[in-house]
Amino acid sequence: MQNVQVVDGMFHDVTLSVNNYDALLNGWSNETVNSGFYGAVFDGGNSQYSVNGLSGRYLLANTYEWNILTADIIILRKTFLHQVRII
Repeated sequence: MQNVQVVDGMFHDVTLSVNNYDALLNGWSNETVNSGFYGAVFDGGNSQYSVNGLSGRYLLANTYEWNILTADIIILRKTFLHQVRII
């Protein structure tokens, strides 16, 4: 993030997988953000994040004051398959 100049429109009309978008948010939030990049507008397109990316998104939005344009959080539900034994 030290050498990034513009993120506005970066992923406009793009849909990243939830796992990739979570990783991007978390990865960027762990980088040193250039002080001139505070208050940036980041377009995440149609990408949705899960609870796994929530902390990264929170840090970018609240610590670095980013305005993140993206779809809402998605709640991923695990599907459990049960094997039934008929006697």
